[in-house]
Amino acid sequence: MEQELDKHWSLDWKDYLMSLGQSLPLWKIEGINTVLIAHWMAHLIQRSPPNTVEARLNDLATFIRGEYPILLPSQNESNLEKRLLGLDLAPRSRERVTSTIRAFFHFLRSHMEISLPEIGLWHIGWVNAISEQPILLPNDFDEILNNIEPEVIHVRAAASIGYYFGLRISEVCNLCIGHLWIGSSPITFVLKSKGGKSRSVEGIDLPTEVLQFMERLRAARLHQTQGDLSKPLLATPGGQPITRQLLSRQWRDAVRRTEIDEISKQTYSVFHSLRHACVNRWLALGIPLVEIARMLGHSSIDTSIRSYTHSFHFLQKGYLEEFSIRQKELRFTSTGVAKLLGVTPRRARQILSENQATFTKEGGKRYYRIGLVLDLLSSYSL
Repeated sequence: MEQELDKHWSLDWKDYLMSLGQSLPLWKIEGINTVLIAHWMAHLIQRSPPNTVEARLNDLATFIRGEYPILLPSQNESNLEKRLLGLDLAPRSRERVTSTIRAFFHFLRSHMEISLPEIGLWHIGWVNAISEQPILLPNDFDEILNNIEPEVIHVRAAASIGYYFGLRISEVCNLCIGHLWIGSSPITFVLKSKGGKSRSVEGIDLPTEVLQFMERLRAARLHQTQGDLSKPLLATPGGQPITRQLLSRQWRDAVRRTEIDEISKQTYSVFHSLRHACVNRWLALGIPLVEIARMLGHSSIDTSIRSYTHSFHFLQKGYLEEFSIRQKELRFTSTGVAKLLGVTPRRARQILSENQATFTKEGGKRYYRIGLVLDLLSSYSL
């Protein structure tokens, strides 16, 4: 196969491969892709750590797999963009695969001297980056609620639950009347997380009108279902349980009517922005990160740190010390340590190495205990 590539090395590779198009047999397409990827891998091995090489290879494999084979060098930016946006990936994963494709095409052009255009695709990473998740401000939230038709009360109720309690759209749709506890103070939802564990989510500093709305909603549903606590808390005007698709579409339509561009034009779930807004509301109220992670239903505090927050001045060291007495098994990865210290992951690994930090290994990841993290916070906090 390399001899065939060398045969046309002096030609304009782009024109040659485009002239062949997809008429090449599958084995030939796979052979050309394999040779080019092998050259890039050999280049990376000399300059990058093994985990980076493996990640790049996995990204290319993810990109190449699909309903039809593609000859990588014959793709233009429009085709690449269509393929990337068609992949069933989380936003952060798509951003990483996009970065890999850019790096691969740069290598083909600069090191193998294959005549290819500059591949940008910067906007794909920008649009889908989780770190760019727009935050729904209180005034915007109130404006959207005012634009919801009175007859679709389930949309108003679902949005309030997402904004003030941080529940996922799947959790909102599966709520039963019995999950809402109003007799207690504060008002509380008791439900199961994605992992099957029970968790409680308290309404923190809720406006009076929200408390009254929740009380009326529960009373109305109890009346409609003749006191059956196992019936859905939210239902359509016709009495049918709401679905994720219906709720997502109705909330997106309500957002678009207010013309809040940052929220309505995002490719990530518009309803999920309520969960992000809830987290930032809790942070503004001074709720410690460990409590936020618990109420969000995250099994690892790293998830809360990485995807939902951007600053950590609220993480009171005193509270962590108290929490460590009750929860000695709380652990952090090096990424979590980096976020808490306000440094890069690489610098965090250096700090952990300098302090000869002990760790436990599970699933290929290193976990550091809370006692060590507290010591580091004392030495390296801003």
